[in-house]
Amino acid sequence: MADALQGLGTERSFFGKIDFDAIENILLEYGKQFQSMAQGQLRKANKVSSGALADSIKYVVKRTKNGYELSIEVLDYYKFIDKGVQGTGPGSRNTNSPYKYKDKMPPIKAIMKWMKTEISEAKKEDQKYKLSKRQKKSRSVKAMSMETKRKTLAFLIARKIKRRGLPYTGFWERSFEQTFQDLDVKLAEAAGINIRSNFENLVKEIKSKR
Repeated sequence: MADALQGLGTERSFFGKIDFDAIENILLEYGKQFQSMAQGQLRKANKVSSGALADSIKYVVKRTKNGYELSIEVLDYYKFIDKGVQGTGPGSRNTNSPYKYKDKMPPIKAIMKWMKTEISEAKKEDQKYKLSKRQKKSRSVKAMSMETKRKTLAFLIARKIKRRGLPYTGFWERSFEQTFQDLDVKLAEAAGINIRSNFENLVKEIKSKR
């Protein structure tokens, strides 16, 4: 992004001091649009479980010596959700992804966390009164049993994902292309308006000193 604004310095020149406010606002607007679209694409692809990936999408506009820079922050595993991952089995759902499962499976802890998020509400008990020691012990044993079952199920899910792979969603690629397709035009227009405005102010200033 800095390259696109390179040369638009803030020192006084024939065109006067260029105001970057319009450019900064454009970058902030596009960053917000991209964040909203990427999060929406994730929901559309039904890839929101804990919400960690969607919540991690942030945009930051920074001032540099060449102008402004728009940075997009996101958890590193976004690329696997975006491009998908090739499975190890013959029935892989994705054979075009640059990523492929080899000797590792998806993290079981992450799958267990997803399972707790999705299932725990449905498994809540309605008992409201104070539990006796025997009831507490019984519930503790039951909880341990459920945790073991959940871990086993998570392992089976991870193994299945490794074999079948992850499908392509394109949530990042699609959002990027749709959001930023006309950004260069908007920046050029903003810079042109600023230059014209400063040029007109400079002419007025020269005339006033005659």
